[in-house]
Amino acid sequence: MRVFLDANLLFAGAYRSASNVDLLIKVAPARKLSLLTCDYAAGEARRNIEAKVPNRLPALERLLRAIDVAQTAHPHDCPIPLREKDRPILASAIATRCQILLTGDKRDFGKWLDQPGETGGVRILMIAAFLMELAGDA
Repeated sequence: MRVFLDANLLFAGAYRSASNVDLLIKVAPARKLSLLTCDYAAGEARRNIEAKVPNRLPALERLLRAIDVAQTAHPHDCPIPLREKDRPILASAIATRCQILLTGDKRDFGKWLDQPGETGGVRILMIAAFLMELAGDA
């Protein structure tokens, strides 16, 4: 299964050790998960880490080495009306053929959670919900 990580999860994974992102990276091989993001999301996470907690930049770089970073898709390929900053995220998840887009951004993505018929075939989920699903499938 292909799983796309939003920029806010990259930030959270770098900011805190022992985060849900760390858990996801640990279980990914056994669960046959391919973890992806795009250069747009990686850049956003990098800028926010540098501005807010620059000492965590090495943690972000380690995290980014553990996942595939794809080229960002054109935001016009986003099938739903998201804020401009979020359109490249969903467009990239679709372009990279991900089944899941994980986010921590309930404000912008909340209306579209688990509605793949509306979101280009991609299930948008909060990371905690996805980890619970994985635990239930074990």
